[in-house]
Amino acid sequence: MGTNDRTGRALQSAVDFIEDNLSRDLALADIAASAHLSVFHFARLFRSQTGMSPLGYLRARRFSQATRSLRETALPIAEVAQRCGFKSQQSFTAAFSQRFSTTPAKFRKQPFTVHVMEKLDMSQRYQHIPRGPDFRRRDGFTVVGMALKVDAVTKTQIPALWQRFGPTMHSIPGWDGKESFGACYGMDQNTGVFTYLAGVATEATVERDDFEVCVIPSADYAVFTHEGSLGHIQDTVGYIFGEWLPGSDYELAGSPDFELYDSRFDPVADKGELEYWIPIQPKPGQAGS
Repeated sequence: MGTNDRTGRALQSAVDFIEDNLSRDLALADIAASAHLSVFHFARLFRSQTGMSPLGYLRARRFSQATRSLRETALPIAEVAQRCGFKSQQSFTAAFSQRFSTTPAKFRKQPFTVHVMEKLDMSQRYQHIPRGPDFRRRDGFTVVGMALKVDAVTKTQIPALWQRFGPTMHSIPGWDGKESFGACYGMDQNTGVFTYLAGVATEATVERDDFEVCVIPSADYAVFTHEGSLGHIQDTVGYIFGEWLPGSDYELAGSPDFELYDSRFDPVADKGELEYWIPIQPKPGQAGS
């Protein structure tokens, strides 16, 4: 079985677990465990492949089941609520009304077309596998630039973030003009939301209200080379966190991971090579590389 198949099957296991437990009070850790991945790896991987958080998908599937049950069955609303994972009919009615601007009872009497989240098929998610990894040590450095909280909506705004940041790069004191970075850090373990910072390395103090700073400590890294369009970067991220890392002798060291751009990548043509660096340490009981 190929790497694409193994990773797809891990994600599909999580999707199947969600489908089998829509009525349960699920935590992100429960879903990640069904895929045999850590919470951090799983949340990052799931979002990169679907554009939504695992808990966002769970909630969307519950509402989809609820609308079908209200349309197609005569089940009491309290039972519909219970089957969709809500603790009470009152909490279900409040959430349903907020989402669809009508109550479940009114929807049942006069149903209308709503967006239904179908069960995901994760079997064909990966098309591009990166080269590597190479194992490297890098001293600590500081990245300064513009940041974005990344969720299912703002994920699509990362290219625009680079477009805003690009014209400011050459005005940053202390930058050598050779490398830029897309640093990822600060993931919320419950929602999977993290901060993405488009920036450059400098030790100088930059006083701008629209800039943020990310300090990246010295670490050992596994470095992967992504080739081609940034439109397929999610395949690289998915492979790293969903396939390579769980099957390796390493775990994340806890500091930021980052994309590294240099002269090999042409941002205008959207082609070339970039590197994806993840900080690693040997798993307990492993000697490392």
